Amino acid sequence: MTEVTAHSGLLSKVKVHVEDPGGPGRPVVLIHGWPLSGASWSEQIAPLTAAGLRPITYDRRGFGSSDKPSKGYDYDTMADDLAAVIDELDLQDVSLVGFSMGGGEVARYISRHGQDRLHSVVFASAVPPYLAQTDDNPDGPLDQATAEAMEGGLKSDRDSFFPEFVTKFFSVDGTLKATPAQVDEAVALCQQSDQTAALDCMQAFAKTDFRADLPMVTVPTLALGLNAWSFRDRSQGRHARARRASALGYCLVLAGSYLGGHLVFCHRVGVDHSQPAPPSRGFLAVLPEADLTQDSPHQVHYEGAAVVLVLHNRRITAVSALCSHLAAPMSQGWLHRGELVCPWHGSRFDLQTGCPATGPATAPLTRYETRVADGQIEIRPADPSLTTSRSDTPAGASQ
Repeated sequence: MTEVTAHSGLLSKVKVHVEDPGGPGRPVVLIHGWPLSGASWSEQIAPLTAAGLRPITYDRRGFGSSDKPSKGYDYDTMADDLAAVIDELDLQDVSLVGFSMGGGEVARYISRHGQDRLHSVVFASAVPPYLAQTDDNPDGPLDQATAEAMEGGLKSDRDSFFPEFVTKFFSVDGTLKATPAQVDEAVALCQQSDQTAALDCMQAFAKTDFRADLPMVTVPTLALGLNAWSFRDRSQGRHARARRASALGYCLVLAGSYLGGHLVFCHRVGVDHSQPAPPSRGFLAVLPEADLTQDSPHQVHYEGAAVVLVLHNRRITAVSALCSHLAAPMSQGWLHRGELVCPWHGSRFDLQTGCPATGPATAPLTRYETRVADGQIEIRPADPSLTTSRSDTPAGASQ
């Protein structure tokens, strides 16, 4: 358990309650729905941990054990809270899972903070792209009368509203699919919410339009929203619209499968295009040290394999000269904050490990060890098992 301080304005600080088991697994941040808390993910924690992952939950501001300020319940602020959690825990290669209202935070986080730290995202029965039924969104599942009824019920008698809301949530065609104990647990989580937070968040998820945010999502994405939309429409008797949503979801799955297969098998997108290292013949001289310019990639060859040398901060690094994404010539790239940038698609690679810092590349560049002997830069293939060891050498450090 930890507390993360999120800043909202010059003088405002809000503590967000986080549950993080730690460990070496790839982090998965689970973002809860309205009006629950991070504890609503309790059934998912054990399976995710057993799969070797690091499941992390947090309570949205105003809910659960987090601070309950009087303002800040818009998606910009709540996405900044999510960013504070990711930054404070220094999470990398993260999967974000947003359920219902939490899907909005996923979309807005990406549009405000980018995807540098992300591995993938999941929109599970999420509110994006736009929940409200309006003139320019006639198929929005939340009409004005339903929204006003929900708001009125919460304002007039929250002690009655939450049990009724949870019972409907867990029911299909009027049949309750949860145990009484599960219903009671969910109601107890709802009761932990602050009234202002619950009402303001209801307005946020009902009226926020995410259609401009979603095109910025380019990491691998699993979206379960259309099937959930279809399920909700069927339960409300809107069978024709439910069939359209289900058919659209099915078509999108088929189209995505076809497009993915076509890109991989016909265009080799996602295939590792970096040139593997040839069998090592030990250190071989490839370039006079005096010919290597600071922060200017220079292509050489080791036993026929193209290699790029980079002198940065007086250290010499050597990696494959072909980008792992689509084999772009890395010798035509440049350095950005100490990372080698692909000239075609902008992928950035860590010079020490060869690993991609940002996509679209997903595979690392082949690394070479370097040294300087008698004024000549010498290289040899690095041990691939030592993925985090330094393979560079200080400039001028003659052997």
